[in-house]
Formats: sequence, structure tokens, C-alpha cells
Amino acid sequence: PSNSRFDGLRVLARAITPAVARLQYRSPKRSPPPPGRGGAPRAPAALSYPAARLPRMTEDEFWDLVERSRGHSPDPGRRLAWLEERLVRLPPAEIADFQVRQDETRLRSDTHALWGAAYRIMGGLCSMDAFWYFQPWLIGQGRRTFHLVTAAPDLLAELPGIRRLAGRPMGGWSDAEWPEWESFNYLAATAYERLTGDEDGLSDALLARGHETPYDTAPADPSWDFDDPAEIARRLPRLSALFPARARG
Repeated sequence: PSNSRFDGLRVLARAITPAVARLQYRSPKRSPPPPGRGGAPRAPAALSYPAARLPRMTEDEFWDLVERSRGHSPDPGRRLAWLEERLVRLPPAEIADFQVRQDETRLRSDTHALWGAAYRIMGGLCSMDAFWYFQPWLIGQGRRTFHLVTAAPDLLAELPGIRRLAGRPMGGWSDAEWPEWESFNYLAATAYERLTGDEDGLSDALLARGHETPYDTAPADPSWDFDDPAEIARRLPRLSALFPARARG
């Protein structure tokens, strides 16, 4: 998998008006009912597995790899290459552990509260797919930032990488500046295949231990209207000041 679809959409956003870009950006296949306007949220995918198959990789070890990659380079591509090289040195079972820890971590960020914050930053260009790519970007910010922001999404306004985007046309954001890290989603699978030669090896290994990796966002917290300026200002005062909501109509 590549970033080609996401990159193509960015080019589209730069070439046409924001209103049209918003319509084009949403995936017709995976777009959910508009947030806060009906549609019961789906239950998150189960992350349980038999006790005998508990991951050997601890949560601390997962975060250590993520944060060491950040110290290696600020560039997402170089970070990914560094992480892949570390993972292929591990036994296949521990690469699977990395995916389990990633899934567990992601689940903590899968909320309408955080989705609304990402939606505000991206000027409404935050479909289900875009939020799915935003979540690994947040993991990439490190453990402390991840836990602070998932508890209080408005704290995104304090991150230097987000503040640098404020007041600038989205068409001027570089690829490295966009708050998304789609390729991180495929890291463990790529490393597993490279080590074993089995394209479906990671998926099979995870299913064997009773773990199914989710492939869609499915927030279980209450939804709300991401386009309501009053609601945005109430829930996200700092972000609404940095990224003022466009008037309806």
C-alpha cells in the first residue's frame, strides 16, 4: 500500500475550491453518516486474544521504538524505514506483538472527540479515511503527547507541528507537515512479509492468536456536529481560535 490516494487528494485540494475539495475527498466506500447527524456508531473491533498468546512485546517497548524513531529523524519516511529495520531483526511473533500494541494504542484515540479536533484542523477535509491516517500520526508524536491529547483533544493546539499550520492555506502544507501517517498502518505487515516471505503471514498469525486488526475507525463515544461553530468553540476553544470555522452556506 502507498500514500498515492491520499497524496492525490491533497493535490486536488490545492487545485480546486475547498467546498468542492471537501466533497471529492470523502471516500464513497467508507464515509460514515455525518458526525452528530444520526447513525449508531459501530462497536470497536475486539482486541482480545487467548492468555497463552499474550504479546511478549510490552507497551513500554512499543513506545520505546516509536520514540526512538522520532529521535532518528523528523521525516516520516525515514522514521518508517528505521522502524522497519528494527522490526525485521525480531522474531515473527514479536512483529505480530508490535501490531497488537499498535491496535491497542490506536483504539484509545478512536473517539468522536478527537475526530472533531482533526476535522477542525483540516478545515473539514477529515473523512473516515483521513481520521484513520491521523491516528498513527498522533501515535508518532510520542507517548506523553498521545495520552494528553486523547484525554483532551483541544491540546492539539499546543503542538508546534499543528501551530505551524494555522493561518496557512491547506494547499501550502507540505507532505511532511500534514497530520497523517498512513504508512505506519502497514509497517508491521511489511516487516513480517520481508522477514518470512509470506504476504498474508501477519494476518494469519494474528488470527491464530485470536486477534483481528481493525481497518476502520469506529468511535463509541457520543457523536456531535463537527460543523456547528458554537459546538466547536465550546468543545475546542483553542483550536477554534487557531483554525476559525467557516460560516455555513
